[in-house]
Amino acid sequence: MSVKLPVSYPLITSYPSLADFLSIAASHPDYEAWLNSNMIQLFCVKKFGKGCELKFYFPYLFNQCALMNGAALPRHTMALLEPDPVEMFIKCIDGGNYVIISADSYHISAYKPYYQKQIRPHFMMVFGYDRENGTFDIADFFVGRYEYTTTTFEELRAAYEAIPWDTDRVQVKLLKLEPRVRYEFDKQHVYDLLSEYFHGFNTSRRYGSNYNPSQHLVYGMDIYPKLQEFIPLVGEGICIPDRRPFHVIYDHKRGMKQRIEYMVEHGHIPSSCLPLSQQYADMTDKCQMMRNLILKYEVVRQPDMLLRISDYVKQLEQEEREVLKELLSALNPASHDTASV
Repeated sequence: MSVKLPVSYPLITSYPSLADFLSIAASHPDYEAWLNSNMIQLFCVKKFGKGCELKFYFPYLFNQCALMNGAALPRHTMALLEPDPVEMFIKCIDGGNYVIISADSYHISAYKPYYQKQIRPHFMMVFGYDRENGTFDIADFFVGRYEYTTTTFEELRAAYEAIPWDTDRVQVKLLKLEPRVRYEFDKQHVYDLLSEYFHGFNTSRRYGSNYNPSQHLVYGMDIYPKLQEFIPLVGEGICIPDRRPFHVIYDHKRGMKQRIEYMVEHGHIPSSCLPLSQQYADMTDKCQMMRNLILKYEVVRQPDMLLRISDYVKQLEQEEREVLKELLSALNPASHDTASV
């Protein structure tokens, strides 16, 4: 017997948790409306570690999204229900649940850089199985990019059991699509999020009833000055040449291009806004060039590459600010005073 829950390669692949979520959500009938209504705000840490943490801002993604139900259960609770992890994963999948676990890459051959070489706890998604072949379908960044592949029952059991029970990685996350729950495109929500992005508003203040607003992050357009701070630190050897923030903003600009096209197609903004999509396509190309440059810099360490990245960041900030003024005006027909945005 075999079962494979549906997945689709996601638009955003900056980080595995978000890539997993979007892989699943893509099968929901209202996914397109939901995606284009969300995934707009970005944040960046004020104080850098070795790298630069820059991500999409979407708190409670796994347990407060309309498209699916999510639950996180302690491993010891799951073990009480089913001691054998292989059978536990199979039962979860039979119930329509995608399973996200922490597993040690040392034991899974798909992680070629780590297999039998390095202990590395890492979250991965399990979304199918084949009893006859003794394999699970899994998803993660196995060799540098997000992908789907298989692993054996024995490998996954060993990788799961290798994670100590006294760490913060002891939960099993279960996600299940809710196709009967409907989600309509929310134009007002898009306007609100884009306004917050434009002004660098602390979006965590929206969730003040759940936790105190963050004080250690910057939001929206304020990520650009932070990137300009980060780049010289890479040149000085204080920070590593972190490719992740450049991949995030690449995904963001690509998503903005798609969002504008969606809104024009569905009549949420006038067709005269379609050229804004091309401007975001041009910004996407710049982001890709930045990402390629930081990858090259990891190898050759030529200072002029960092200067070129810094120039691209400056251009992006200027170009996006002008495009957003037009887009916000189009989304808010009650006020055509672009100076107010």
